Amino acid sequence: MKALQAKAEEEARAKAKAELEQGIATTAEETAKAIEQQKQLEEQLKVAQDTAKAEAEDAAAATELKAAKDRTADLEKKLKLANTDTTVFAVHFEDLQACINKLNGLIMKMEKGEDKETALKLKTALKTVLTAATEKL
Repeated sequence: MKALQAKAEEEARAKAKAELEQGIATTAEETAKAIEQQKQLEEQLKVAQDTAKAEAEDAAAATELKAAKDRTADLEKKLKLANTDTTVFAVHFEDLQACINKLNGLIMKMEKGEDKETALKLKTALKTVLTAATEKL
């Protein structure tokens, strides 16, 4: 009787162990699948973000190009209306101011970012050019 009871307990333990091992294996497979799905979703998200960023950059570039074309047309119109030295000077002066402002903006952006050393070099170069131009006056 005790032998039968011991055998039954041993079979029950073996069955419980097998069920537990099966549960662990199933859980491990489900975990691996979930991790793989997460990786795929993260990759899809990255691709979507990259695409959105590229589209935003394209839109910004198109806007900037349109503004430049409008400015060019405006300047061409001004030149046609009055082709005196003063008008030509004014056009170039405006362009120079716009360029200097853009360069300063880029330098300030670099200073705020991680490229402070390059920003300092570019600032020095800009100062050198402006000083040389001033000395020629």
